[in-house]
Amino acid sequence: MPIEKRWVVKPQGDSEAVAKLAAVLRISPVLANLLVQRGIDTVEKADKFFKPSLADLHDPFLMKDMDKAVERVEQAVRNNEKIMVYGDYDVDGCTAVALVYKFLRQIGHKNLMFYIPDRYTEGYGISVKGIDLAARKGVGEGVLAGACAGVALDLASGEQPYYSMVFALAGLACGLCKGTRKIVAALVYVLTCFVAVLWSWDGGLHVGLPMEAVVGAIVFLVLPVRPKKEQALPAAPGAGRGPDLESSRQAISRKMGEMASAFHALYDTVQETLHPESANTENPAEIFTSTADKVCAKCVLRTTCWQKEYQDTRRAFNDATGPILERGRALATDFSGQFSARCVHFPELLGEVNRQLTAFLRRRQALRRTWQTRSALCSQYARLDKFMRSAATELSTGLTPDLPRQEKLDGFLRSMNLSGGVVYYDKEGRLRVEVPAAEELKTRSARRELAEILGTPLREGEEENNRILFAQAEPFRATAALAGAPRQGEPVSGDTGIWFRREDGMLFLLLCDGMGSGPGAKQESAQAAKLIERFLRAGMDPAEAVETVSSALSLRGEAGGSTTIDLLSVDLFTGRCCVHKQGARFRAAR
Repeated sequence: MPIEKRWVVKPQGDSEAVAKLAAVLRISPVLANLLVQRGIDTVEKADKFFKPSLADLHDPFLMKDMDKAVERVEQAVRNNEKIMVYGDYDVDGCTAVALVYKFLRQIGHKNLMFYIPDRYTEGYGISVKGIDLAARKGVGEGVLAGACAGVALDLASGEQPYYSMVFALAGLACGLCKGTRKIVAALVYVLTCFVAVLWSWDGGLHVGLPMEAVVGAIVFLVLPVRPKKEQALPAAPGAGRGPDLESSRQAISRKMGEMASAFHALYDTVQETLHPESANTENPAEIFTSTADKVCAKCVLRTTCWQKEYQDTRRAFNDATGPILERGRALATDFSGQFSARCVHFPELLGEVNRQLTAFLRRRQALRRTWQTRSALCSQYARLDKFMRSAATELSTGLTPDLPRQEKLDGFLRSMNLSGGVVYYDKEGRLRVEVPAAEELKTRSARRELAEILGTPLREGEEENNRILFAQAEPFRATAALAGAPRQGEPVSGDTGIWFRREDGMLFLLLCDGMGSGPGAKQESAQAAKLIERFLRAGMDPAEAVETVSSALSLRGEAGGSTTIDLLSVDLFTGRCCVHKQGARFRAAR
């Protein structure tokens, strides 16, 4: 038999309040009515609803016994008791678990675990898990599991913390049965729930709770005795270098992501105002309007030309507009013979048209340059947003450990009475090895032995912060050479060439050609080369680096020259080469 549903529809909101909200907030009457139906019937309430702040939250200590709960958690932290954070599998449940788990780790508590039930094999509701954990883990875990289950149900129902108290009490009773048979724990759990409901009987409002306890107990009894594997966060490579390394890395990643979002919002704001046609918005008719104000205003025939013969005058100016804009200068032949014969000040009018035309074209050129500059700045914001997001993603992505090689590294270090080494893969999937900066590990023979043990060729180690980092060696090798000579009669060459290898195995060959020759051109090209090198070493994509520097240098306008850029990038792991060019055809690579 299908379940019969009964819909309860809220009455329409007060029409006057709805109209006022819709007008002041500039929202649709439908949305305004929904707000009023939910008690948000004033502009002040709506403003607080749409722009909430932490100050609007209720004091958490208004919840009954919150002070006791906080005191109990503090006691567990002080005594290094095991704390399990238990959450639901939906978004708010996972988020809550992550926040509580991270907070407890940040304050230094390590005896910690978390558990999130499987959505498909365990389903919604964690009362069964409350029984299981209480029986297997003891009083503390049982109370915690029961309280978490109750809080979840209380938050879902929007009522007072009834479920929290009942399930916590049941978890406490169940925890006292640790070491007994499962049937005893299940019976104690069910009886405790029945007693709690009868003790606080409220007319049958929570009559379904004992039935849930019975079903949960039955499921608990059929669960396998073998305890489930607890879930814990894997340690990231390098975690031994400090307890706050992971949290600091995530904090930096989050800040970079927020900064990227800010630049993206700035990009959107500027982009909305950029329209190519805005550089040509001034009407060319203004040329003739300004000319008439200076020449025709004092002419004795002004009434004839601008009133009686207005259409002929207007037609003559319209016909001349196209040719003079295309040529950049007005000629007498651009105007009809009838008009030039009738105009008694035609030479003076022609001269004034050219003066107004020059001013018009200069204004248009200035507007176009302004638009181009704003567009270039806007593009820089977009590139910075992209680069920072990429860096934030790289920071937040966990490194992948190599457990078999980790065991080999541990054995190698133990033979030297050392420890603290890690083996992992970076975001490109290339092997990295970090070991303590001991003197015996700084020799070439130690590197060769380590590479043989791990089965991977390694580059020369780089020492930093009392650690030595060995990176996987590239399978390809490249030989690069640069040579230059000044033009005849010039003291220095205007070109700048550099090459370098990045730590990820990318080889770059860069040539910048300054405009002209001599010291000035040398300064321009050297500046461009240095900027591109800095962006590349920071990890920016080669195409983005070239475009970013080229666009930024173009903003100098007449204050600086121009520089052509030739960049050859070679991936020494894959052998892939790519040429990036700003200027003439690439011909620098041989």
